[in-house]
Parts: sequence; structure tokens; C-alpha cells
Amino acid sequence: EPGEEGQVDFGYAGQMWDPVTAKMRKAWLLVMTLSWSRHQYVTFVFDQKIQTWLGCHAKAFAYFGGVPRKIKLDNLKAAIVRASVDDPQVQRSYRECAEHYGFLISPCRVRTPQHKGKVEAGVKYIKGSFLPGRNYTEVACNVTHANADVLRWIKDTAGQRIHGTTRQKPLVQFETSEQALLQPLPAQQLSLRDRHRL
Repeated sequence: EPGEEGQVDFGYAGQMWDPVTAKMRKAWLLVMTLSWSRHQYVTFVFDQKIQTWLGCHAKAFAYFGGVPRKIKLDNLKAAIVRASVDDPQVQRSYRECAEHYGFLISPCRVRTPQHKGKVEAGVKYIKGSFLPGRNYTEVACNVTHANADVLRWIKDTAGQRIHGTTRQKPLVQFETSEQALLQPLPAQQLSLRDRHRL
């Protein structure tokens, strides 16, 4: 149903220039896809640490202007301490993030990435359609530019295409039907201290 689920995943994005460290680094793309509309949030980061994971969630929810009722994810260490079919152990900071934003954490069963197939397809789509022909390995064209470019691309290209499964435009579906059904953002954002605590 609209607003019910978001799926989130990382994918390797290749080398990008990091203006903070003034070095070339391995970059990852984080994608959050809303399961009903297929509208996406994408950002490029240099690690998959807990603080990065939580910060990406906060940015995604702000971008969507609301929060899905459930987030489906892999059993990555920033979120799940111990994977289990019956009783997965959730990382404490991620549990606190879920409580703050009001979403349920729904980890996939171990070794079943197809359970979050919508975001898996989204990662492949970005790697195959956005990244080819783009170079973010220079001081003058770096990860900061990649993040600005991908948000424009989501709005102007990815969001306007006819999606292969839904046969609808993701951004149009989001704006006309799904956005209003997301849970509202909390009045206060998580503090940096809360995000960093393990």
C-alpha cells in the first residue's frame, strides 16, 4: 500500500574524490526506494558505518517529507547485530532511530536479497543508467557534485520514466498518491550525539 514500505540498500559505486580528505576513495551509493511508487532517494558515501547509515535515513526521510511505516533491509552490521529468522538482534542506535521516526525494522531472511528486490533493482538501475559516462574523480568534480547530480537525475529522469513493473512514473505516483500517506516527520531531528551512540 502507499506509504507502507521503504527498502534500503548499499551498492558499490567505484572511486570518487573526497574533498574532505583530499583523496580518491571507494564510494558507495545508498538507495532508499518506496515500494509502492518506486520513487527513490540516493546518496553517495565513503563508508557503511552506523553513523553514516543513520544519517542517510534522516536525509532520505527529509527528502521524502515523511516516513514509511516499515523499512526492509539486509542484515548489514550497521543495522542488525545478529541475524535470525525468529528474533534478529537490532543494533541499538538503529532501534532508537526507528523508535524516533516511528518505522518498523524488517530485515530480510539471511541470504534472501530477493525479499528486497525493489531496492536491488534500484541499485542496478542507478549503476547502469546514472553512473556510466560520469566521472567524479577530480577535485573540480567530486562526490559533492555526484550527490547534487543524482538528486536532479532522480527528479528529471528516473522519476519521469515509465517504470517497468508499475507502468507509471515514480515521481508522479509519489507526489499524487504516496507522499500524503507517509508518516509525518518528528518535530525534532535525532541529535548528532544520539546518532553516534553505539
